[in-house]
Amino acid sequence: MFYLCFFAYLGGQVRQIGEVRDDPDYAVQLLDYLISEREFAPALFLKGFILKYGVKIYLPPKLVEAKMLLENAASHNVGGAIIELRQFGLHERRNNYARALARI
Repeated sequence: MFYLCFFAYLGGQVRQIGEVRDDPDYAVQLLDYLISEREFAPALFLKGFILKYGVKIYLPPKLVEAKMLLENAASHNVGGAIIELRQFGLHERRNNYARALARI
C-alpha cells in the first residue's frame, strides 16, 4: 500500500499494469491510514514530504504540519526525513520569498 502512495501522488507507468493516474488527495488519504492504523513510520516521511512541496502544484505547502511529520519520522530513524529536515530552513525561506513576490 505504501508504494501505491508514490504512484497516487505522482502518477506514472507500471510494468504489466499500465498508466496510473495521479491523485494526490488519495495518496494523502492512504498515508493517513498507514499512520493512524498501522503506525508506519515511512508514511510519516512521505506525508511530510508531500505537504512540504504541496499536495497540488497550485496550492501552497503546509510547512508547519510537514515539519512535525518529518521530525516524527526522523525520531523513528527514517533517513529520508533527516535529509529533508536538513534542507527545511532553505525551503521555508524560498517559500516566503515567493509569497512576498506574489503580493507585489
